[in-house]
Amino acid sequence: KVVEDDVNGSDEESKRTRT
Repeated sequence: KVVEDDVNGSDEESKRTRT
């Protein structure tokens, strides 16, 4: 999760895009 979020950019943005 952390790695994926990092790759995406931010945890918040990642969560929004992933979810």
